[in-house]
Amino acid sequence: MVRQRREDGGQILGYATRPFILCGLPIRRPPRDQLMYERRNGSFVLQVTGQPQYGLPFGLSSLITFGPL
Repeated sequence: MVRQRREDGGQILGYATRPFILCGLPIRRPPRDQLMYERRNGSFVLQVTGQPQYGLPFGLSSLITFGPL
């Protein structure tokens, strides 16, 4: 049922890893030449690497798809 809803575009529930939730993305736009973002929260570390073409995600870009689960 989960796979069927995902394929039909009717999935209303998503999951994210714990470090991603605890650390989050930058709120303001990082400098355009900065392609690495690292944030720590206790023992959790989140590292995000951007591509030169697109840069790093920030702000409301927290709605990121990670591909099929």
